[in-house]
Amino acid sequence: MAVGHQPNLKTLNLDAVGVRYTNEGILVDSYGRTNIPNIWAIGDCIGHPFYIHSAEHQARAVLSSFLNPFFKYKLDNQSMPRITFTDPEVASIELSENDAKDKYGTVATYVVLFSSIYRAITTVRTDGFAKIMARKWSCHIFGATLVGEGAGELLSEISTAMYIKIPLRKLANFIHHYPSYSLVIRHAADLWIKQTILPLYKKIFK
Repeated sequence: MAVGHQPNLKTLNLDAVGVRYTNEGILVDSYGRTNIPNIWAIGDCIGHPFYIHSAEHQARAVLSSFLNPFFKYKLDNQSMPRITFTDPEVASIELSENDAKDKYGTVATYVVLFSSIYRAITTVRTDGFAKIMARKWSCHIFGATLVGEGAGELLSEISTAMYIKIPLRKLANFIHHYPSYSLVIRHAADLWIKQTILPLYKKIFK
């Protein structure tokens, strides 16, 4: 059972120096600065999201701001990957399918089952799927959910694509080593051709 958690700020004696905070965490701006000059805060003490990789990213951003006083680095300048280490693993990033539809209306959803991936078949780990949500024509990725063996590692390809703004369709052109679980991403990218482009051609040349 997971009951959640919240920052424990009682021992920090923040009132003594006048740092503002709530029950959700220390209040900071988008660069990690508190209301008191020269006091910065990162990690779980500033609230959601409670991830180690989030805290590390925030630490790198603040350190970069210290080292380069002419440019400030924001704490939340990219989508945050989420991983639950169950069996099978569950990994996701940015919007779910329903959230993407609520926000953008028409959303193309590409789903590939692990049971169609030869690596999953040979290792008898066929439970799971990859679901990627994108804009239909531009293939701009809105989010992804992966369930299955190594889902956390597979999410990195989607996370990278979103960060450097690579559309899903271009992932189909990357060479994915065979056999590997990573082919589930390539197959999802292939679906853009099969589900979006081919039906259009059939209408034109009908």
